[in-house]
Amino acid sequence: MNLNISTPKKLYSVNIDFDEAKMDWRENKKYIGNGVFKYTCKGVTNRHNRCKNTPTNSEFCHLHLNQK
Repeated sequence: MNLNISTPKKLYSVNIDFDEAKMDWRENKKYIGNGVFKYTCKGVTNRHNRCKNTPTNSEFCHLHLNQK
């Protein structure tokens, strides 16, 4: 019995920086404990810090809705 087994050909080179991917994913989230995250507003405060309010729509809080 002769089995003709071929190895799969490599199609793509995969190079993922998981630390950078984690930082990008957590950019608009706040850790609230026990592996749970809460979305935060994508707006910026007057002091150029990230807004920490809960968004009312998918991205911005009530203060930053008109500042897209």
